[in-house]
Amino acid sequence: MNERIKKYCELLSSLITPNTKPEDVNEQLTAATNTIEIDTVDISDRVIISNYALKLLSKEQRMQLAKSLIEEQVIKQRNLLAHWSTITAQSSMIDTGYIAQHLVSLQTQIAGQGMRGKGDDLCDGSEVKSANFLDSLDKNGATAPRWNFMANTVDVMERFLNYTAIYLLSISFMQKNTLI
Repeated sequence: MNERIKKYCELLSSLITPNTKPEDVNEQLTAATNTIEIDTVDISDRVIISNYALKLLSKEQRMQLAKSLIEEQVIKQRNLLAHWSTITAQSSMIDTGYIAQHLVSLQTQIAGQGMRGKGDDLCDGSEVKSANFLDSLDKNGATAPRWNFMANTVDVMERFLNYTAIYLLSISFMQKNTLI
């Protein structure tokens, strides 16, 4: 374990103890995670940090973190996406594929279908495919996003030939922490 990771794990140990109240754990972990620039940490070191942090947590602390995660990343995000769904007629499902549909609707001025699931992504019969370059590292540290053109049958593959248009969207950081 390199010195930087060792110091970070020591910080975690000082913040998360068996006496840390479950309702305070997320705040303590946020204080710790704000001290490390995770994009500069190798994948193998991320796993070391994660294993170390997870082993510090009691069952009650983990349950509280699960509740915080759902509130923060599902409920709040879904409520925020409901606003965009009104504007774009896209789903308020939390997924980068659905976010891509919102972005394409905003740029093309073509509404969605007002639902999620199978069917055309835009009301004019167009398809949206997205590749997420954010945190898309493979085990070797290389960026590994992809557009998914999964087609298990000839019929599904031929459907790609009949779309009004196919929009390929990538979500990426071009410069450090600058979303484009």
